[in-house]
Amino acid sequence: MKPESRKKTIEEAKEDSKKADAESKKDESASAEENEVVSCSLDESDDFLSFSDDSFLTSETESDVSSILDGKQAWDDSDDIETNEDVLNLKDGDVKKRIKRTEPDRVDLKNSVFAARCKIKMLKVFEEVAIIVDTFNLVYVLDKSMKEHKTYKFKFFRISDLELVGETVYFASDSSAVLYTLNIKTGAVECLRKGVGCITRILYSHNSKKMYLLGSSLTQVSSNLIVENTFHEQFVSLTLFNDYVVGMKEDRTLLVLDGNLQFLSQLSLDSKFTFTGLFSDSHHLFIATETGVIAIDCDLKVVKELTNTKTEPTLFAYTPKYVMYASQMHQQFRILNASTFVPLDTFSHKSLGFKSVSGLGARTNRIFIATGKDILEYEIDE
Repeated sequence: MKPESRKKTIEEAKEDSKKADAESKKDESASAEENEVVSCSLDESDDFLSFSDDSFLTSETESDVSSILDGKQAWDDSDDIETNEDVLNLKDGDVKKRIKRTEPDRVDLKNSVFAARCKIKMLKVFEEVAIIVDTFNLVYVLDKSMKEHKTYKFKFFRISDLELVGETVYFASDSSAVLYTLNIKTGAVECLRKGVGCITRILYSHNSKKMYLLGSSLTQVSSNLIVENTFHEQFVSLTLFNDYVVGMKEDRTLLVLDGNLQFLSQLSLDSKFTFTGLFSDSHHLFIATETGVIAIDCDLKVVKELTNTKTEPTLFAYTPKYVMYASQMHQQFRILNASTFVPLDTFSHKSLGFKSVSGLGARTNRIFIATGKDILEYEIDE
């Protein structure tokens, strides 16, 4: 190779090297500018990501619902409906249908018509007065308007049941061998020793004017608590139905007695349900089960089986037109027509705001519900 050619080649190589360095610096500058843009983009993104939970809160109205798909609910036991409005799932990008919760008709429960000092454990509503017992063993006697009341305290006496006979309230205890009486007119309190042991229930027949005390055995007593008849059987539940006394034994056998506690028959029912309690109104005997009630007529024949609760009813009340029962479980409160047993269509039990019911009473078209410390009132529109 000639010296001139070799020198030229070296100079070309140097020139190429300078061009390469210039290109490299240009790339680095472009890269720096690009990084600066990315950094700025991240800053803006940070501002976007700094949202609060309120960013996803929406207020849906009836206008948000475009139409109901095929007239079907989202699931069988729900009041929700599915609409044609599409919603973008932010997590996976899928488009899903919006589920909108519908509000049921609210039950018009009036504000508390009475508030006890402690949680209410018992409520009995009679024609002229209502009697309440709270967990502190305070007794409240309210007038018919539920506005005026008098308060009484029974010390060292746990009240298990009470009954009103005339102007006298009889109080029983499952932990004491005495009965207390209270005259609602004079306020006089008397302690009576009855000699029949601890009492869990007191029942009074306004037709026969007979009183029954349920303890380790069933006793019929006179108005001054003199023992007249005794049936030596321990019942877990008891009710008066017309001229019958109906008791449920521990093995869930049902016995029918007359007013003098003479055995009449054993009530045999072909039912798949477990019996848990007894109630009655003027026309039907009701047997509580783990999912509702069984209605029996005056001939002791089954006329209706209702399975509309998730747990056994423990409270019962009635008016000439309606029967109602409840348990201490949330929303297990039903109102039925006393003749047809059809649920009251204006009563939406799913909208009830209280969690449990500790007492239930009724007078004409007014229903009184004990929940917590309060007595709530529901008036049936007729």
